[in-house]
Amino acid sequence: TGSSDDYNRYKKDIRTASSEMGVAFDEYAESVYGSISAGVDQADAIKFTADAVKLAKGGFTDTATAVDVVTTSLNAYGMETEDATKVMDMLVTTQNLGKTTVDELASSLGAVIPSATSQNVSLEQLNASYAALTKNGIGTAEAGTAIKAMFNELGKSGSKTDKILREKTGKSFSELQESGVTLDEVLSVVS
Repeated sequence: TGSSDDYNRYKKDIRTASSEMGVAFDEYAESVYGSISAGVDQADAIKFTADAVKLAKGGFTDTATAVDVVTTSLNAYGMETEDATKVMDMLVTTQNLGKTTVDELASSLGAVIPSATSQNVSLEQLNASYAALTKNGIGTAEAGTAIKAMFNELGKSGSKTDKILREKTGKSFSELQESGVTLDEVLSVVS
């Protein structure tokens, strides 16, 4: 709720940023709005969107998708806008280590993140899972389905897997994740 001058100044800042980034004004403005709607503070939204433009260009996607995957990750993991660069770097690393793109990850992560967060699986572990599976020839969407099923099975109380983990470690999958045990270590215990 600012003045007309504030609005015009903000619009001018968006126009300048969109020009500097080589993105159409409408696309950039829509992405700024999307970032604000997803919880990015208005004062940070223009820079956040500039960073998302860079991610989009390197991740073979559009700016709106880049904004969406980053804000989804930030919100789901209770992270702050200042952590956006970390999330973006993680997505690019996953793309580079696996056989996937940020665009494909954006389409898949949203369905898997709730299972991951409910089991205390870190965003790092989640992205490492995508990198490992896609590197071995599994498509991103199929990898997401497999990862979600794995987290659900590992976290199912009273299941055979849960009983093995509790017998061998004294903890559930969620408790192991929370204490910093890696997914590889958990799978080694189960196997």
